[in-house]
Amino acid sequence: MAACFPGDKEMAKKAWECHPNPAARLGQQPKQYRISKTHADYEKRKPELQARWPYVAAKLSEAARFQSDFTAAVQASPVS
Repeated sequence: MAACFPGDKEMAKKAWECHPNPAARLGQQPKQYRISKTHADYEKRKPELQARWPYVAAKLSEAARFQSDFTAAVQASPVS
């Protein structure tokens, strides 16, 4: 949501990370912008999601935590 629909009214609320049904917000977006639950649609949006990740990690504490944990795990992994 934060990456694809940063202007969503629910995204402006402080408790977004605790939103009870974030999937429902996807269905409330304009039809032409909705994300279908297909691998192809996610692949098509991959550049958009990658480009917006810094915004997401800066806005959402759980995304920042994930990034930190993921980076630490990758750096700790032995090189094959």
